[in-house]
Amino acid sequence: MANNIVDLLRPYQDNTTYKNINEVIEKYKKNFDDKGSFQCGSGWVPLVKELTIIINKYNNFPLIEHPVFIDQIKEKFGTLRFSISSYHEEAIVSSIQFAESISKYICEECGDKGEIRNSGWVKTLCDTCNAMRHF
Repeated sequence: MANNIVDLLRPYQDNTTYKNINEVIEKYKKNFDDKGSFQCGSGWVPLVKELTIIINKYNNFPLIEHPVFIDQIKEKFGTLRFSISSYHEEAIVSSIQFAESISKYICEECGDKGEIRNSGWVKTLCDTCNAMRHF
């Protein structure tokens, strides 16, 4: 926890490279609804990590009356979907919308440059992961 309000405004540095979403949940578990559903490929874990850090900083701000909890993380129609509790702070919603919109350019499996592919199930994949998908 920060020593004062000014510390909360400084960027949070978490240089840890998480291999999967479960590692992010373990590190920031107080921000996740324990009844939620959380699934995504390792390529999107950096996006999930950054959104979780934003929510964590918001929830640690001393004047916050309604903390935000992460209810669901999933892939839908090839892009990241990140759902939070019913109280929606504008800055958090904007951050989520940004991450969801750029996820269509990031391979969900490896994190390289990807594009939306539709071969029965819509996913955002790079050429390599897409080729492996067809085996």
